[in-house]
Amino acid sequence: MQSLWSLKIDWTDELPSERAKEWHRFLEDFDSVRSICIGRCIVHPQATRVELHGFADASEKCYGAVIYCRSQSPDGTTTVKLVTSKSRVAPVKSVTMPRLELCAAVLLAKLIKRVETALQMKTPPVYLWSDSTIVLAWIQKEPNLLKTFVANRVATIQHLTNAEQWHHVSSEQNPADLVSRGLDPSSLLNNSLWWNGPKFLTTKDFPEKNTLSSVTDNDEFNCEFKSNAKHCVNLNLTNSTFMTDLLNISNKYTKIIRMLSFIFRFIANCRGEKRRGPLDVQEINQAEVTLIRIVQLQEFKKDIMSLKENNRVSVCAEGLIKSLDSFLDKDGVLRVGGRLCNSDLNLECKFPVILPCNHKLTNLIVEYFHLKYFHLGPQALLYQVRQRFWPLRGRNVCRKIVHDCLVCFKVNK
Repeated sequence: MQSLWSLKIDWTDELPSERAKEWHRFLEDFDSVRSICIGRCIVHPQATRVELHGFADASEKCYGAVIYCRSQSPDGTTTVKLVTSKSRVAPVKSVTMPRLELCAAVLLAKLIKRVETALQMKTPPVYLWSDSTIVLAWIQKEPNLLKTFVANRVATIQHLTNAEQWHHVSSEQNPADLVSRGLDPSSLLNNSLWWNGPKFLTTKDFPEKNTLSSVTDNDEFNCEFKSNAKHCVNLNLTNSTFMTDLLNISNKYTKIIRMLSFIFRFIANCRGEKRRGPLDVQEINQAEVTLIRIVQLQEFKKDIMSLKENNRVSVCAEGLIKSLDSFLDKDGVLRVGGRLCNSDLNLECKFPVILPCNHKLTNLIVEYFHLKYFHLGPQALLYQVRQRFWPLRGRNVCRKIVHDCLVCFKVNK
């Protein structure tokens, strides 16, 4: 159907002779499906050990996955039964073979989760097999090191499965190869590899160790890694012109964050795969963290440098934040410390972000909370702000925001 669609012929047009022959050949072969019988029982009734084995493979036309159940009886007999399989047509747009193999691995990871849920077994041992050493090597890597296409799929695989579950299998012993390349029903009928899996599943010397080979010199493997240069905005923090201009563009905190998010996206698009559409949560959070970190470094430079060098608050430079038991989180953001670390509150409530007093960013954030919660008074406003932020001299800041609010002034007049 995909090949017919690519011809862009009308519904009323006759098929080309070659395509028509292929279609008639398919109909003739399809009649052999009547001869195929599939047993319902997949697990030995008295099995002492049950394992799930999944295989993935891809070709230029198709990629797919197949899963088998391997059970051992008390007398040592091993039974291997086909559980399920799934296939997808390869995209019309040209995709490299390693990427197609990775798509097959994602399909297998999703399929194995569905099988585990359907069989309702108590965490059976799972073994996942691929004949692509490049894909197996990608799965062992951190997604943030890889380019977007590969990173997203590796993250999905790592979320659904464990990297230790993935093993290498030769192409000759991979039953998913039959899925990716296709097989007519008459040939499938007596195909032992398809119905019972590779022979090593029934032997006592079942290979449990991952036989992954090194692929670090492979160009197809290395080309999917991000360049060593970090994708970030290089700002001259000693010159506050950029930050001043950015904060003066708008009086709305959310608008400034969105503008900075699009700046980051533009830079990333210039250096890698293009991202379009609405901003996601990760992009907005990145912009907010970056904006706060830059402002903090401008206002609390001595304190932050002292924390980085000594890693102890007690030797922190003198300043307004000394009494707050402050520390730097993993993103380099200055936060309030204290005894709430053992509480059940979320991170932002336990360790609010420190904001400088008399700064445009602090005023914008407090004003944002004032409008969000329908013009709260100073005390209630400070409570809401401190769920995420800790503005220095916060009471004075909140009083000023409420005092300067025209809506509150008209109502209280």
